Amino acid sequence: MKRLPTPAFNDTGALTAISGDTTLDSHPVLHNHLAAFQAAYTNYALHHGDPNQITAIPQTAGIKDALIGHYSSPPTGPLKIYIDSVRNDLSPDVCPMCGSFNTYNIDHFFPKDGYPEYSFFSLNLVPACRCNRKGRGLYNHGTRARALHPYFDNGLTVRLVRMSINGPNFRVPALGLEPCTADPAILPNLNFHLDKVIYKRAVQSFLIKNWRKMRTRPRKIIQTLPRAFAGDAVALTGYLNDALDLMDDKYETPNNWDSMFLAGILARQDVLAWLAHDFTELTLGNRLLTD
Repeated sequence: MKRLPTPAFNDTGALTAISGDTTLDSHPVLHNHLAAFQAAYTNYALHHGDPNQITAIPQTAGIKDALIGHYSSPPTGPLKIYIDSVRNDLSPDVCPMCGSFNTYNIDHFFPKDGYPEYSFFSLNLVPACRCNRKGRGLYNHGTRARALHPYFDNGLTVRLVRMSINGPNFRVPALGLEPCTADPAILPNLNFHLDKVIYKRAVQSFLIKNWRKMRTRPRKIIQTLPRAFAGDAVALTGYLNDALDLMDDKYETPNNWDSMFLAGILARQDVLAWLAHDFTELTLGNRLLTD
């Protein structure tokens, strides 16, 4: 989850050039309806990609396939260069949609099958991991809650999500994700995003793996921790805050999976106290690595 800079790509110029290319399958339909497609682009930007405000343009099968083809096999020129840059350069270290550490794909915020007019529109193209393959939701017709948009939702610049820690046994707790904001301006959309966008099985596996690793090799997860930690919850909190700052800076967002993990620990005084004792026992040799 990451707020991305607004693309500087000339979408109108690219659309106009493609519409006038008589060798492409989208001609002459795109050329004859250019004004409608330009209006759709303007409407998308005007309403900040809000699916409650945007209606798909009805398309025949032929023009739909042609438009999608301009994304999957873009004509040589600025559009192809831009699409490659989204995939490879825009956010190479963290997924702007879910916060994972893979961005080998491009997510169409409005799915290209349902909204082919936005198949190669820059504001609709987001670097992403496999979370875009799980058939994520776009919005709830009843509540109007929607997915968070990396190009428009400024709330993504602050910490929104942290790990949740449940259960009486902190050796093997139940781990998940929870909002860490009560802001009514973003909370409904954030809850929808957590439920419909983030690839839950993957993030839960990540959290569990990190928890296990942290208990046996604390510095693998909390990199600022001394090699031989022996202290209380106050001392541990200081090291965790330093580690959290490092992860926020490394991924240029406080909503990456590493930061979510650390922020969840910092939110729980009982967990901090338990871990401080656990790490101290490990340092003093009073706990086996398998305990």
